[in-house]
Amino acid sequence: MRHENVSIRFDRRQIEMKKWKLGASVKDFSKLDEYARHFDFLEIDLEKAMDFFNASPTSISELGSVAEAIMPYKEKIYSVHLRYNPAPECGMGGIDATIRDLYVFAVDLIREIPVRMFVTHTDYPTNSAQFEEQVRILSHHADRLSTHLAIENLCDRKDKTHGYLTPRNPRDIAELLEKIGNPFLGLCIDTGHAISNAALTDSLNWDNDLIRKWVSHFHYNDNTTRMDAHMPISSATDERIIASFKHMLEQSANSGVVIFENRKLGEAIQSLGFVQTPAYVDIAPAPMR
Repeated sequence: MRHENVSIRFDRRQIEMKKWKLGASVKDFSKLDEYARHFDFLEIDLEKAMDFFNASPTSISELGSVAEAIMPYKEKIYSVHLRYNPAPECGMGGIDATIRDLYVFAVDLIREIPVRMFVTHTDYPTNSAQFEEQVRILSHHADRLSTHLAIENLCDRKDKTHGYLTPRNPRDIAELLEKIGNPFLGLCIDTGHAISNAALTDSLNWDNDLIRKWVSHFHYNDNTTRMDAHMPISSATDERIIASFKHMLEQSANSGVVIFENRKLGEAIQSLGFVQTPAYVDIAPAPMR
């Protein structure tokens, strides 16, 4: 079954929610043909291809093989997710030259496809100045490509020295995007990351003018732990999460694609099926309280 005409709806009357469309994250490139049959919008996840913890010249060659695999589907590739999360000592500045080369190769791949959005996150900075430095480097890449870049919120990561590290809240990112003012930058809200955070009501409270202004992409998945489980959206999902997500879509200033960021094709199809059921449709949009 194809789903190109499916879009998220938010009340009993089945009113289409702006222009947000649905897509799926692809981690297994051997199943690209199956993903393309079910979804018209795909996000290529380079988590496995970009192993920053074990980066080597071989990694660049392997990424070239990925490029060959995805090129036949470039008409459906809406976004590419760069899992730029190297070891903290490497940082976003690319202190390690091989990591920088690998990242630049991926960015050039984005130009060649070309994609409409690339999505990434910073590493785990220990202070606001470090976070801003990392985002400004990403801003430079977006300018170079003239391509929209969405920076996503993170899960909690706690250490003994600094406590909870930034930026785990979408509001932190939106405030910095407003300061930088680059129209190529945007915010990606990852619901699974938000759910993993200790302060659930704070992390899912998106009733904020700057968030509404800067959000440009969504990773939609469930989570019941402090880990990044990428579970399907289902009847087990907390209704407060669904309501706040719908409210964010309804209030956002932009439009784009909501990506079901599940680990397997079957899970993405499960998420897609559930958002069309009365159990989902009947949940009214509401800010997190």
